[in-house]
Amino acid sequence: MRDNQQVSLDLDELRDCIWVAGLFDGDGCVSMYRHDDKKGYHIRVVEAVWTCSSEPGARRVSDYLKRNGVKHIYRTQPKRGENLRAIRRVVVNNFRPISRLCDLIWEELTIKRGEFSAMMQYVDDALDHLDRRIPWSWEDRQASFDRAQAKLHAIREAYLRDYTRYSARVIYPDR
Repeated sequence: MRDNQQVSLDLDELRDCIWVAGLFDGDGCVSMYRHDDKKGYHIRVVEAVWTCSSEPGARRVSDYLKRNGVKHIYRTQPKRGENLRAIRRVVVNNFRPISRLCDLIWEELTIKRGEFSAMMQYVDDALDHLDRRIPWSWEDRQASFDRAQAKLHAIREAYLRDYTRYSARVIYPDR
């Protein structure tokens, strides 16, 4: 009896993993940007974000991440107009949680795999320096971030170019 229960739990976990990865492919976003904090320090932000308009969908993502030990932030942005729904965001934004998230959903990602790969290039560099306690100079850190960000932008431009080309064929098939 225990074997059947274990198989059932494993299938449920796999189903959730596939669902979360699919939702990320459709409504997820990989962000890499810089901003200055109040003291004038340059901060590099790397995050994976799910945006959902439905409460159950966002809760399911949050529950899956919590069950698998991925630290995340769950935010609800209030609706801004009468006919608009509230937006829920699930944000994973630190090196180790992002690395853990990659381990969980990498095999199931399809569309956003390239973007996730670009982000992981920088995250892996950062974790390598943190784990081995190697000093990471400002220039090296900046160069690593810039390389990953350039790769991310190149992937997005290719998506946009291919999507525009595909849309033009669907809307105007004779061209």
